[in-house]
Amino acid sequence: MQGQQTQKDRRNVILSFVLAAASWQVYGLTGPALWGPEIRVVPALALVVLCVAGFKFVVDCLWYLGALFEWLQAVMPTGLKGTGGFIRSWSELKGEIVKGGAGPYFGFFRNRAVISDYEACALSVGTTGSGKSVGSVIPNSLSIPHGKCHFDFKGSLACQLAEPLRRRGERVRLLNFAGLYKEIIGETDRYNPTCIVSDCFWRPGGLMEVGEILSEMAFQLYPEPKSNSGTSDNEYFRSGSRSLIEFSVLTCVLIDGENATLGDAYSLLMDRERLLHHALWACGKLPIEPEGAAPAPSSTPLDDFGSNNPPATIH
Repeated sequence: MQGQQTQKDRRNVILSFVLAAASWQVYGLTGPALWGPEIRVVPALALVVLCVAGFKFVVDCLWYLGALFEWLQAVMPTGLKGTGGFIRSWSELKGEIVKGGAGPYFGFFRNRAVISDYEACALSVGTTGSGKSVGSVIPNSLSIPHGKCHFDFKGSLACQLAEPLRRRGERVRLLNFAGLYKEIIGETDRYNPTCIVSDCFWRPGGLMEVGEILSEMAFQLYPEPKSNSGTSDNEYFRSGSRSLIEFSVLTCVLIDGENATLGDAYSLLMDRERLLHHALWACGKLPIEPEGAAPAPSSTPLDDFGSNNPPATIH
């Protein structure tokens, strides 16, 4: 698609040049557009086409000239002779170098491993089999002592790293939904997304993030449609549905903590009476029942949904 667009842009430049040249030739042959008080039609039209096509041709030429300068800047050497890398001397990272060899690994410099807590990103680029995993991913996984997350779609990193990390005392959680290499890495762990919400109630500043996390979760569960094919837009009702999803998830988390599941939230959404009961309770509008009266079946809190579910295995 990009090549087709480039060819189309080139054809437009050529067309603009041809129109400008042709209108200039016509204007030169037919004479001036004004002859006394009279406006001559053919020269006037030729002059208009010349102005429009000429302006378009000049703009396109300037755009291509800028693209040429950008390309030259990208391919011309900087003159630093290979010194424009991550560091030039050890003194630049004197305060960030980790003593003891435990931390993010950024390669070798002057025959020494660069292990630093410097806030930076490292991108390893290479073809298949060039050694990205052996030279970057695996050394970083083994040198960083705290938590890390790997996206291992092929499953090879899990086979190489899971057992060594477990042997040195780290807790390894593997989400292997495809069942790759089960004979080596074992069964998959489970992940409870509501733990993201329950964690917010136990860490400093977490309450400030509850609303944003619930909103993102509701959009993932009930996303916007790709296109509105109907005549009316139901954005108002979709927004209300997401608010109910957020309220249901939050209610289940407040009752069951990290053992709350999305299934609990779905059951609460499907039971309108119980959903209304918890909404009235949250607003402080729940009617006070007379002393000694048996509670209504619809007012029981979630009916021990959380006690029948296994505890969260990833927290």
